[in-house]
Amino acid sequence: MSRSQANKTISQEDVVRALNGVYVKAPGNIKDESPQAYKDISEVMSNQADLVEIVTELTPVAVVKG
Repeated sequence: MSRSQANKTISQEDVVRALNGVYVKAPGNIKDESPQAYKDISEVMSNQADLVEIVTELTPVAVVKG
């Protein structure tokens, strides 16, 4: 979703809950970095199954925005 749409539709509490356990360093609003602002990676990868081979899945450990 767009940054403006994320800012309008995602609450700060949802961001904190979704990023639980992830180190965050940002000067203010990070709603546009919330996992809810992105497409579902499982759906994206299944749509590209004929183009890619999944080797591993990464889990974010930090968000740094500045």
